[in-house]
Amino acid sequence: MVIGKFTNSFCIPIVPLPDGNGRTGRLLVNLELMKAGYPPIDIKFADRVSYYNAFDEYHVKHNLAAMEKLFAGYVNARLDSYLKMLEISKIQEDSR
Repeated sequence: MVIGKFTNSFCIPIVPLPDGNGRTGRLLVNLELMKAGYPPIDIKFADRVSYYNAFDEYHVKHNLAAMEKLFAGYVNARLDSYLKMLEISKIQEDSR
């Protein structure tokens, strides 16, 4: 998880694009997460304040804890949704 969090926190200020830095950073985060065996995450627009606060925490205090908590929550939610799909599939198979 640390690699994914660090990639996003580190890349945002250095990507030389006037627009799309956030999208580029999130793409790199997902690449690193998938390389580490985790599912990709989808950072919700509704969570943008928490997301920006996590960046501020890193850039001001060099503390990745807020980003780690946010990303871990997204990974866990994604994994839970996969498990739910598997359970539904099993129920459907058992009912045949």
